[in-house]
Amino acid sequence: MKRTYKPIASRGNEIVFDDRLQADSTRDARREMKKLLGLAGLSGIV
Repeated sequence: MKRTYKPIASRGNEIVFDDRLQADSTRDARREMKKLLGLAGLSGIV
């Protein structure tokens, strides 16, 4: 069952992601956010 997640990610003082995603789990939401940002990993992202 898909749920709506609202991940917020920043790098330094800059917000790089602030949106809603539909996913089955928080892990899937992070994976989708990573794809949308075009990143290989989320290191350096808080």
